Amino acid sequence: MIDLLLERGADIEGRGADGGTALMSASFWGREQAAQALLRAGAEVDAKNKKGETAIYLANLDFELVEYFGKTFGVEVTEKNRAARERIVKALEDGGAKGDPWGWYKLLAFIPILHHLWFLHYLLWLLAIFLPVALVARNFKGRLPDFLIGVPGCLVWLIPLTWWFQTLMPGEFGPTTAVGFVPWPPLLGYYAIFFFFGAMCFGRGIWEEKVGRYWPLWFVFSLVLGLWGMVLHEEGGDAVPWLASGFAWTTIIAMMGFFRAFLNQGNP
Repeated sequence: MIDLLLERGADIEGRGADGGTALMSASFWGREQAAQALLRAGAEVDAKNKKGETAIYLANLDFELVEYFGKTFGVEVTEKNRAARERIVKALEDGGAKGDPWGWYKLLAFIPILHHLWFLHYLLWLLAIFLPVALVARNFKGRLPDFLIGVPGCLVWLIPLTWWFQTLMPGEFGPTTAVGFVPWPPLLGYYAIFFFFGAMCFGRGIWEEKVGRYWPLWFVFSLVLGLWGMVLHEEGGDAVPWLASGFAWTTIIAMMGFFRAFLNQGNP
């Protein structure tokens, strides 16, 4: 069927919703005949999906993960597919595919172990980093000036910094989700910006008393950036990381102003 489709003009590098190609799918599931047909037809061996994963990376993922997704999505997976994936890796290497230097670490970072507890896991990592930083910071009296903490001055440096970490998570509008046992560095760095900025703002009146005063306006900014970003995300636009970063911070400011305006007093 693959040969027939290609003869009729099918795009061998056609992408799925996740940015994956047919060769990536065949490699992950261990469909050897399909992979060989695609390689004979000249499929790009080092193409990457939206997460930056290649066919050889997917073929090297632990087979238990393949079985897990097979049960989840109703895809038949047997021991024959395990052996086939090993042969596919060899065929990809013969075709010039490069190994992922992050391969095993990425596997540990994304293998589904923690599931819905992943956020608490990252929070514990951030706390572990924060403790020594806080101990060292006690010896320094200097702190960021008010105009770098207050709004909108803080956005001048927060949005570009957030954007940089966002670019390390290609294909995502906002942070990715890593449910493995070890932290994924781009994701940990992304959340560290919000965590440590919150620590810097603690006890600072310019933030705790004034941020979000014009919360309806910030909600408008947030809505525009969010809708614009999601549209471009579907189209694969280059501006997505900037819009995602702006959306995150304008939403935070708007929500803090909203809660301060309506939910900041005791209620019997």
